[in-house]
Amino acid sequence: MFIGGQPFAYFISFCMNPVSFIIFLSGYGLYVSYCNGRRNNIKRNVKLYAQYWITLSLFVTLGAFVIGTNSYPGGIDEVWNNITGWDTSYNREAWFLFPYLLLSLSSPFWFRLMDKMKPLIFIVIILSLYLVNKYWGHIYHLETCGYVSILQIYRYFSLLLPFSIGMMTARYFKYSEFKERTQSRAAQILLILSLLALMFAYSYIQDYRIGDIYTLIFILLFVLINRPAWLDKFLLEMGKRSTSMWLIHTYFCYYLFHDFIYGFKYPLVIFAVLVGITYLSAIVIDWINGKVQMALRLK
Repeated sequence: MFIGGQPFAYFISFCMNPVSFIIFLSGYGLYVSYCNGRRNNIKRNVKLYAQYWITLSLFVTLGAFVIGTNSYPGGIDEVWNNITGWDTSYNREAWFLFPYLLLSLSSPFWFRLMDKMKPLIFIVIILSLYLVNKYWGHIYHLETCGYVSILQIYRYFSLLLPFSIGMMTARYFKYSEFKERTQSRAAQILLILSLLALMFAYSYIQDYRIGDIYTLIFILLFVLINRPAWLDKFLLEMGKRSTSMWLIHTYFCYYLFHDFIYGFKYPLVIFAVLVGITYLSAIVIDWINGKVQMALRLK
């Protein structure tokens, strides 16, 4: 299918910004945990990094056989940077790992600040930090400056906006009240049409500068739609494996097995094969991760 000479899959790809979704939901979930008294995120991050280290050890070892030892694992500095997440050269799609660690550890500060302030003042502060950060990032080309320390600070404040939107949603969005008001058939149809219109508009505009607002509206519409039970079961199962799937999917579709995955030619087939392979691999990784966490008494 083509629209104006571009494949339909090209437009659909702009409908999802996975990092924005992840950070938004993290802000939401961590604030709920904070309100429930769970305010130490060190153990949570150790568990996340343990999972990340398992994927590294498996796929870097595999990469050494598939590509060769000249590419994997590299020098001591490269190994250390990847272990810490400081510079994820083995898997660039894990770039958000270290700034997420910083966000998670500093989240109690932002939660306390939000609880003490009026919503508008807090929004102004977060937006000001975000805009100043983006301005300096644009002026000095921080994404390509080569200084990892500066880049990590830039990424931290870039991700602070979707994180803050998520925690403010947890603080102020009254889900149960909205859910009660949207149970009628007409309301449900309107929600579905609104979600489709939102996706169409964003895929057409293709401007990531409004991606965080898109993420907010998408999630709020999606959670209010009455979904079939089988869909929720499917999404819950994918959710259990999603971290491992995200950490390994590009090893299959780009770094190690690019020709095999894209050899299927058609986008839907490529996507289905990639999801299937990463899902099965994630089952193995999560099993190993469970054993490691039990040994380290993280569970």
